[in-house]
Amino acid sequence: MELQGFRAGCIQPVGADRKDERCASRPRAIHGTEEIAVRGIQTEEATLNRLGYTLLFSGQTQDAIAVFQRNMHEFPKSVSVNVYDSLAEAYMKADQKDLAIQNYELSLQLDPKNQNAVDRLKKLKETK
Repeated sequence: MELQGFRAGCIQPVGADRKDERCASRPRAIHGTEEIAVRGIQTEEATLNRLGYTLLFSGQTQDAIAVFQRNMHEFPKSVSVNVYDSLAEAYMKADQKDLAIQNYELSLQLDPKNQNAVDRLKKLKETK
């Protein structure tokens, strides 16, 4: 799967050796609190969200969480419901239920009509 120059399987920490020729021009994402470098991709909220989902659906859950978190920090004044909803989904997949609940609740604060968040919260709280 490609996303504007992103190739699944070409994720590596910033500053890591870039000898893999097939990934030479790829963007880079990271774990935790390290800097994210996504070359060739305009880092706007929707683009980072798409990158996060690409990682999430390719089984790179921790990388997806890092991208979703970066999205929140990159655009603190304009964070949309979608960013909290996406981060909550990634936390759910990582079996971090408390963080998933927290982010779905934040999503609902911004949009009380977010039915996805309502449904997911109900399910999470039932299995807690």
